[in-house]
Amino acid sequence: MNIKSQFTTKQIQTSINKVKATKTQEAIKQSEMEKKLIDKLKKHKTTQQQIKKTSHHSKSNNYSTKSHSRPHPHSQPPKPKIKFQGKKLRIIAIGGYEEVGKNCTAIEYDNDIILIDLGFQFPRTDMLGVDYVLPDLNYIIKNRTKLRGVFITHGHLDHTGAIPYIINKIGYPPIFSSRLTLSLIKQRLTEFPDINAVMKQIDPEKDKLKLGNFNIEFFRVNQDRKSVV
Repeated sequence: MNIKSQFTTKQIQTSINKVKATKTQEAIKQSEMEKKLIDKLKKHKTTQQQIKKTSHHSKSNNYSTKSHSRPHPHSQPPKPKIKFQGKKLRIIAIGGYEEVGKNCTAIEYDNDIILIDLGFQFPRTDMLGVDYVLPDLNYIIKNRTKLRGVFITHGHLDHTGAIPYIINKIGYPPIFSSRLTLSLIKQRLTEFPDINAVMKQIDPEKDKLKLGNFNIEFFRVNQDRKSVV
C-alpha cells in the first residue's frame, strides 16, 4: 500500500528554514543582551574608579589644608616627652616566683642592694642525685660591694636554706630578722663551722633601719610559723 504524505518536500524544507531562522534570531538577541551587560559592567567599573580618584584627591586636599592651617589660638601645643634622668629603683625576682622554693628578691637603688630571703628548693622527683637547688645569684656576687644586708622573713628552709652555701660568696653581709628566725639560722649554721655569718636581731614593732639609700621598717605577718616579718 502506498501512503502519500500530506506534506510536500517544499513545505518540509520551508518549515526547516523557519526553525533555523528563529534560532538564528534568538542567538542574535542573546548576543546583543550579553554585549549590553558587558558594556554596563565596564561603565560601572569606570564610574567606581573615578569616584575613588575623586575621594583620594579630596582627602589629599583636606590634609594639605589642615597641615597648612594655623593652629587654633586656644589649642595647646603637644607636650614634649620628658626622659627620666634620676636614679632608678630595680626589683629583681631571683627566685620563688611561680615556683616553690628558692625565695629571694633583690632591691637595688643607685649603689645599694638589699636581699629579701635566701632560700633553697627541694629537688623534684626527676632530679636524681640532687640534694637541693640554689637561686642564681651571679649578679649579686658580681655586685657584692653594693650589698648592704639580707632580710629574712621567717625560718622555713625555702627562705633560709641557701644561707650556708652563699653568704660567704656575697661578702658576708649582715642578716636581719626576728629572734626566733635568727635562732633557727644559727642552729642550722652549727653544721657549717667555716661560716661566720653576722646576724642582727630586729624588733618589728620598734626598729627602723637605714642602710645606704634604704629606709626600712617592719611589720608582722600571720603564717604557720611564728615571728614572720
